[in-house]
Amino acid sequence: MKWLNIGCGQCINMGAVNLDVAALPGVDVVHDLDVVPWPFADNTFPEVRAVQVFEHVHNPVGFMCEAWRVLKPGGLLWMSVPHYQSENSFTDPTHVRHCTLRTWDYWIEGTALGASHGPAYGGVKFTKRRVEWVGDDIQVELIK
Repeated sequence: MKWLNIGCGQCINMGAVNLDVAALPGVDVVHDLDVVPWPFADNTFPEVRAVQVFEHVHNPVGFMCEAWRVLKPGGLLWMSVPHYQSENSFTDPTHVRHCTLRTWDYWIEGTALGASHGPAYGGVKFTKRRVEWVGDDIQVELIK
């Protein structure tokens, strides 16, 4: 089963459905992630990967809800973003948010932010496998 490589740019993966906002060579689906719903059926992918993407979207609630929707039950959402203390977080003028280790708590089962604000943030609940600061980035692994 193919996984979803969102915001792939020029990093095309032959084992994935490659999605980007630009019609670059190798991109399978051209779509703006801020436009929901994404053009996939519910429960389609065993894995969704977003490398240096989440910090660019204007609609983070829509992004998280759509990632949850297109993932199969038990599927993995894997992301990496610049940590807010990294120079890389502020260098790119198209970054619209700066992330911390708690940015995803609104969508993680059992967190205080998820309990208090989760319904207003789409109501989807992931299980946290890992949210870790690695080098200049935060790596996120969430299970549907």
